[in-house]
Amino acid sequence: MNQRMIDSTCPCCKHTFWIKRDTVCVAGIHPTLEELLDQNIYFRHKCSQCQTIYEFGHPFLFRDPDRKYVIILSEKKEFDNLEKDDELILCDNVKDFEFCFRVKRQGCSIEFVRSIQKQFQEKEKNEVFFDQWDPDNQCLWFLVDGQPKGVRLNKSQQEALLERKIL
Repeated sequence: MNQRMIDSTCPCCKHTFWIKRDTVCVAGIHPTLEELLDQNIYFRHKCSQCQTIYEFGHPFLFRDPDRKYVIILSEKKEFDNLEKDDELILCDNVKDFEFCFRVKRQGCSIEFVRSIQKQFQEKEKNEVFFDQWDPDNQCLWFLVDGQPKGVRLNKSQQEALLERKIL
């Protein structure tokens, strides 16, 4: 793990303080950190002064050497010392990082899930969050107002989802 002290300011009470955070996670080596990322709670912090829980985005790199991808949360667009064969996924905000992390961990195509999510969001006229791929029911699950809703995929969509081909 690569830890560093990061300056933070509570958006509610404006209390400023330093937080020690990991900035690198490698799949299979840091299971506790992976679990926090999987639950979308790693980038949340509780202010010690007013107790407000807020999103705390900071530079972060997740690498899966077996699946050959790297997801980076950063405003930077150029990076050195990355494996040439790894797919590089750049995210400039926490929500995008969490979305990409969840999709890639399930072996799915980010572009395909984004397109289905966008279509579903237009239909629902509400914000839609990707939850999971259910291979048993050939269904992508999303959360709409906290309620699970599924989108069943046909065979060619399933192949596109699992990155075997592009639609």
